[in-house]
Amino acid sequence: PATTEIPAPAPAPAPAPDTSEAPAPETSSASAPESSSSGNGGSSSGSGSLWGLTYSPYNTDGSCPDVGTVAGQLAKVAAVTNNIRLYSTDCSQLSNALQAITSNNLNLNIHAGIWISNGDSRMQSDLNDFVSAAKKYGTNLIKGVSVGNEDISKGMSESTLIGYINQVRARLQAEGLGNIPVYTTEQDAKFTSGMAAASDLVQINVYSIFDGSFTNIDASVQSIIQRANNVKSNVAGGKQVRFGETGWSSAGSTGPSPLTLANEIQFAQKIKCAAKSAGLDYFYFEAKDAQWKQGESASEQSFGIFNSGFTPKFDFSSLNAPSKCILFVSGLDPEVTEETLHGAFIPFGDIVQITLPPAPTSASRHRGFGFVEFEEASDALAAIDNMHDNELFGHTISVRFARPNSTSGFASSGAMFRPDSLVSGSSNGAVVSTKDNTRVFIEFAVDGKPSGRVVFELRDDVAPRTAANFRALCTGEKGFGYTGSRVHRIIPGFMIQAGDFTKGDGTGGRSIYGTTFNDENFTLEHSGPGTLSMANAGPNTNGSQFFITLDKTPWLDGKHVVFGRVVQGMDIVRMVEALGDKNAPLRPLKEITICNSGLQ
Repeated sequence: PATTEIPAPAPAPAPAPDTSEAPAPETSSASAPESSSSGNGGSSSGSGSLWGLTYSPYNTDGSCPDVGTVAGQLAKVAAVTNNIRLYSTDCSQLSNALQAITSNNLNLNIHAGIWISNGDSRMQSDLNDFVSAAKKYGTNLIKGVSVGNEDISKGMSESTLIGYINQVRARLQAEGLGNIPVYTTEQDAKFTSGMAAASDLVQINVYSIFDGSFTNIDASVQSIIQRANNVKSNVAGGKQVRFGETGWSSAGSTGPSPLTLANEIQFAQKIKCAAKSAGLDYFYFEAKDAQWKQGESASEQSFGIFNSGFTPKFDFSSLNAPSKCILFVSGLDPEVTEETLHGAFIPFGDIVQITLPPAPTSASRHRGFGFVEFEEASDALAAIDNMHDNELFGHTISVRFARPNSTSGFASSGAMFRPDSLVSGSSNGAVVSTKDNTRVFIEFAVDGKPSGRVVFELRDDVAPRTAANFRALCTGEKGFGYTGSRVHRIIPGFMIQAGDFTKGDGTGGRSIYGTTFNDENFTLEHSGPGTLSMANAGPNTNGSQFFITLDKTPWLDGKHVVFGRVVQGMDIVRMVEALGDKNAPLRPLKEITICNSGLQ
């Protein structure tokens, strides 16, 4: 029987129906690097806008608040985060916070602090207060305790600091509180491997606005993440790394970027996205403006997201705006379309929406820039890392996080994005999808272990007959289909082939219309990774076998019917690709099967 083939790129001739397998493309470009979000093992941020928030409860004049004031403030904090960091136990702040949380059923965890900057007597007082509060209210809400804050930066020796850490740990163990993590907090540049060894986790304070090392907010955020990654690689010894403080002031001046409320909002939005991408938990500095720090600069007093009267300084819903991470892509060639832009960015993760604003003088041309909205923050950051200052259609493109359109947050559909998900029409013959097309899924198993789901959009609007065949084979509604069949051919950098549910070797399969059916059209192109197309043994021999491209494959245009694309799970596609061998494409490194499929 004929082998269903996918030909190599020109000038290699297309194989005849009865030839052996086609070779892999000899000159195909390497696939884009994959992104991964490797967590540190920290707790979930829950439903809060920020992972964590530092909280110093002092009144404006520096006096201690009563428990009612603390309760009122923490009720507002609980709408923004699920984690608060305290620096000390003075003013009964730990016991007041525990009482407020338990009495009012607030969804807050406490990461406590013991102050050591003022010597042994103050340290022992804080430690006694900590033990008393923990025994009174229990340890469920206390997720850890930092022994000191930037004390190496203040001149304390490393040995003295480690001695305090060990004293606190020994006391907690003696009091039956040994389950509480003990650590210290220090500036990233001052944190040593010895301090990391003495701590249960590595908590670092990282800012870039004071050292002038950045040129804009994007650069500031990238610098902060890189510095945390340096600590993770060089100091942490495999322990969790977490930001104890990072933030932006809304007043004063330092460095080249203005300290304004608008920039504070931008920074908060972007550090949230970038930290999630890097798998880093963080405490945003800080809850309220610190007018109690009398004599300090305006910038030092203005880091809060609440003012000193605990009124919000901006709409906190704007902090959720970049959770899907909108990228601004500029420098685009006039021939770039939404379809080709999708092909360029889909290797990095699931895309929610792509928009190319039309030029005012022509409905068929864009303005040279566009927006790409990713489902996951980690994917957006990976796209920046890999696509910024790279070439697309011969033009060097710039890829950055989209800017907010006002102090209320990032622009959304109707401002930066057109209301419709995607629009039809393009400048190079590609046809862009409509939002009403069918979506189906395929779940892959590797050596019998379920390994992930890939979701496809089927182009009912362009190739309805081909799409209907694939849909029915996914659902099994005709009594036969893909579930239980294997992936029989993988050529890394080129394509993944599957769908032979009768023989499993590329010589079988059948359509819902009979053994084969004719080519429907060649309207859609093999424009990039994630294209879904029909395998065949020559013209008009479509059955059930299909392939997913791993790169742009224009030599297949006009020979294979494109009828869909990957819209979710490109990371699973890349995982399957990694199990292929160019030298033995019919022998994947592991057994890969379709363990489930159906309508999404």
